[in-house]
Amino acid sequence: MPHRYFTTDISGGTAVLSGADAHHLAHVMRARPGETVTLCDGKGTDYACAVRSFGPDTVELEILSSVSSVSEPGVRVTLYVGYPKQDKLETIVQKAVELGAVRVVPFFSRYCVAAPKKEEQKNLRYNRIAFEAAKQSGRGRIPQVREMMDLRPALEEMAARPGAM
Repeated sequence: MPHRYFTTDISGGTAVLSGADAHHLAHVMRARPGETVTLCDGKGTDYACAVRSFGPDTVELEILSSVSSVSEPGVRVTLYVGYPKQDKLETIVQKAVELGAVRVVPFFSRYCVAAPKKEEQKNLRYNRIAFEAAKQSGRGRIPQVREMMDLRPALEEMAARPGAM
């Protein structure tokens, strides 16, 4: 199975991989021109690509074909989760993404033992965990982890969504 990477830099018949993924493909996997990889646009489309060339921080790929991602579940699940103790939310996010959730929404209520701290910074980490879990499990979309919200707005949001509850 070819390796999977996410990028949004796709135009015409060319895609560009940059950052940590480009480094991984070029230096860790030691890819060579002509080798095939799978790129995902994060919106549910997979692209079969061949490595064309390497730049200092980029890998240019030729798109061979595209297909809708078959790894995405047919049911769109949003997980609303009460804020847990310690770093357990990281594990919850990882496992929810691996199981097919499209969104994770942590909420705080009076029954939560831990109080959220530095949530903006932590949210960046949770979204990075979701990104890595999506890559690991072969997902075609990158699930979103929302910022912490209070219980009442979370309940209102759930009630407004069709099929929720």
